[in-house]
Amino acid sequence: MSKFWQTAQSSDSEDEVEVISDNEIKNRKQMGGRFNTFDAKSDSESDDDGVRVVKSQKDRQWDNLKDSVKKIKNAMKTTDWSLIQDEFEELNKKIEKSKILILQHGIPKFYIKIISEVADAVQEIIKDKESFKKLKPIVQKSVNQMKLKVRKHNEKYKTEIDDYKSNPINYASTEEEESEESEEDSDSEESSEEVSEEESSENEDEDSDDNEESGSSVEDSDDDDDDDDKVKKPKSKFLQSDSEDSEYVDDDDEDSDEDNDIQAPGGEFKLTGRLKWMKTEALIRLMPHLEPYLKKKKGNERQRTQGPGKKQKFQEKRLEQDKEGRRTAATSSAWIIDKNVTEEMLEKKLKEIVGSRGRKGTNVKDSIRALEVLAKAARLHGPRREIPVIMHLISALFDSNKTIDEHMDVIDWRTAYRYLTRIISLLEKNKTLVLGMMAEEDITDLMVANSNKKASEESKDDFIKPVVDDNTGAIKVVGSLETFLSRLDEEYTKSLQQINPHTQEYVSRLADEASLMELSESIRFYYIRLNNYSVAANIALLHVEHIYYKHDTIALAVQRAHYFNKQWGNYKDLHPASLGDFTNIKLKKFDSRIIHPGAFIGNPTVVPPQYNAEVKLEELCNFIFKYGEDRSKARALLCNVYHKAVHDQFYSARDMFLISHIQETIDKMDIKTQILYNRVLVMLGISAFRLGLISKAHDCLVNICSNKMKELLAQGTSKFSYDRDPDQEKIERRRQLPYHMHINPDLIESCHLISAMLLELPVIAKANGVVTLPANPISRVFRKYFLSYTKQIFTGP
Repeated sequence: MSKFWQTAQSSDSEDEVEVISDNEIKNRKQMGGRFNTFDAKSDSESDDDGVRVVKSQKDRQWDNLKDSVKKIKNAMKTTDWSLIQDEFEELNKKIEKSKILILQHGIPKFYIKIISEVADAVQEIIKDKESFKKLKPIVQKSVNQMKLKVRKHNEKYKTEIDDYKSNPINYASTEEEESEESEEDSDSEESSEEVSEEESSENEDEDSDDNEESGSSVEDSDDDDDDDDKVKKPKSKFLQSDSEDSEYVDDDDEDSDEDNDIQAPGGEFKLTGRLKWMKTEALIRLMPHLEPYLKKKKGNERQRTQGPGKKQKFQEKRLEQDKEGRRTAATSSAWIIDKNVTEEMLEKKLKEIVGSRGRKGTNVKDSIRALEVLAKAARLHGPRREIPVIMHLISALFDSNKTIDEHMDVIDWRTAYRYLTRIISLLEKNKTLVLGMMAEEDITDLMVANSNKKASEESKDDFIKPVVDDNTGAIKVVGSLETFLSRLDEEYTKSLQQINPHTQEYVSRLADEASLMELSESIRFYYIRLNNYSVAANIALLHVEHIYYKHDTIALAVQRAHYFNKQWGNYKDLHPASLGDFTNIKLKKFDSRIIHPGAFIGNPTVVPPQYNAEVKLEELCNFIFKYGEDRSKARALLCNVYHKAVHDQFYSARDMFLISHIQETIDKMDIKTQILYNRVLVMLGISAFRLGLISKAHDCLVNICSNKMKELLAQGTSKFSYDRDPDQEKIERRRQLPYHMHINPDLIESCHLISAMLLELPVIAKANGVVTLPANPISRVFRKYFLSYTKQIFTGP
């Protein structure tokens, strides 16, 4: 019988030996994988080693927080700020989930300590400006983001952080506990790494020895007293040396043989089975006589694991894990272009980037980043080189959307807006420059030039110079300013449709409308300078559709806010000291001991140029009537009528509406124009109601309020429409107007029902109070409501 399968069971009379057959071994391997060598241990020994620790909810949550703290400390040692940023956010999320425990037990001290250390580390790296400039761009970006996050986050714990800095001794105990736990974890990890390579070979030797020894009889073990002692002490059998891999170590020979084995040259103790997974402190408690040797081995392994090359491997692993298109330091090195780049190199790089767009496996963000760097390098060679690169860049920004219903990211939208503004400024400074549309064949040749090296070499000279039309001298670029402006407007409207209108994000997004209008005005003047009036009329219509629904007071307030933001920045970012009242302060000069330095410049004010929305709208509409197409003229007319109705100019709006005879041809126009027509009718009715023209208000509102008012005004969909096609419903949602352009449906219905009541009551009184539903009532909707009201037995409040 093999000694490996023996067990020592504690009994007063005699020791029993369990025999395990080969078939039972195979069955156990099939059920649980590898046969566990501790299955045959005695009950008393399993009770000693397999102690189960039950932790409270607080201890479990605190241990989870400490794991994140340890990761942050390790990242601070390796100066991996991207990892620090991720773990810092993860730690704060865990703190948010532990609010109940924090209310019961207070904020953990180790958390206050780590956030204070992170803040100090950020301040220290930023103070050293020379070293900070030498860092990679992604590291600088992570540090700047951490600076903002830490400053905002640590304001909540200002008192606790001050207490930590004044009394750091109170936080020393938590630091020692964390260091002990981190050492224990590192011991288990290091020992597992060292033994993992030798595990497979040792297991094969043990399995072969087991198969050979399992055939022996039990009588061999009974006759050998030494073997019985080894069975009674199974703990020592797993301690092996290099010279004797299969022999057991007896406790009787520990004093004589242990030192010889340890001091033997090249003889190192190896742990197998469960012992190799145990922590060093647990092994010392289990075998106290090996304490000095285990500690020595722990120190050697720590030096080996912390040797050179570990940091580099860790960074490489982090770079490989970045598969979501984040801009890492490894890819940014390929985007740095020398300032001495030639035009030939510039065109070659542009051709390479454009040729890679749209291919499988190409990262869109990487292409955008490369084009941004290329656009900066193109500034050295003048606007003729810079403008084509910027046009490619704007086209790539618009292609970043994955689906048609997904709106463009706000940051990308504003980036595209800035680049369009840059192009307009270059065209205004160089008025001889003219942009032309690149033909589809030229675009196709440019896309496939990178894949065919021979063709690129033959046509090398063609790409050295910008593509210029010989007849007009215009620079041929991808797309046009008109198409990019219309696409920018579509993405802006799409974002307003999908953002929750009751949030601050929606309000901040509305601030971009004034900037878009300013850009459209500049592009319109550019096309007027080129005598391209048809395109200028289309851009004028885009401008009109963004101002026709606003009252003059609202339009003037928007313009003031826009000019204030351009000159002073966001109003919320101003220092409160500069917003005070300085009328009662009589000082020859400001004294910093009395007045805050932020108030030295006084209240920030801005004097915007005179702006009259009505005059501006009339000017744009007349321009459209002169140069625009039929659809543009119809929409401009409806917008002008709507604007007059908003200002209660009912008669002039009605005359303009009726003289145009647009009601006769509205059925043949597109759906968006029909929606605008319905909005004009509703606003005319509300304007007549405000002026007391009840009959005219009813005539304007009766057709809209009778059925499907939300769909007719593109302000939503009915709740009980079961017969709609899903595709048709998606198309209707894309046509929805942004929330700030809606007309209050309750206001519309109230105006309609009140005007109908005032017209129907004389008819009802003339019929001696008999309420019926005649064939041709003035308002069928009011009669239906009134008839159901009179039939009610009990009328509630």
